[in-house]
Amino acid sequence: MVCEMSCRERVRSMRSVFHGLIFRKVYFLVVSMICFGVFAGCLNSESGSRDSGSQLHTPARANLALSAAKNKDAFDQAIKSIFVLHKKDELPSPIELAASLVRAGFSKKSIQVTNNRTTLGAYAYSMSVSVFLHNSCLVGQFIRSTGEYSSSILDPVGTTQLCLVGKTVDIE
Repeated sequence: MVCEMSCRERVRSMRSVFHGLIFRKVYFLVVSMICFGVFAGCLNSESGSRDSGSQLHTPARANLALSAAKNKDAFDQAIKSIFVLHKKDELPSPIELAASLVRAGFSKKSIQVTNNRTTLGAYAYSMSVSVFLHNSCLVGQFIRSTGEYSSSILDPVGTTQLCLVGKTVDIE
């Protein structure tokens, strides 16, 4: 009987060691896959997050004779090149954004930018920037809390050459 108990205990002990080893291997495999996926996502990000600095080495130039759709890459790169310089919880100044777009070849007269601060001085939740080009608007928006940037091509507001509704910053 003593032998049976010790044999059972040995079997239980061996099972727990075996299960522990399997658990560790599975845990290591899962953690490795998650880390690989996260880092691979950072390296190949197309979402416009701040980690996608790899596109900044050859900035595109705007060609104002072309459509808004053909200038979208230059627009996106000019904006991303500024946001990548700031911490996630900070927003660049509207003047920085406008200057980057002008350096990329866009006309200063066609640029609109929202303020990066609230009336109380805190950073705004989001920031929008636009360029009016050939009866279309290139509009980009940056969300401070997530660090994500997105852009689209939209129609101007009514019959105006304005792209953003509301108060914008005077960049002259």
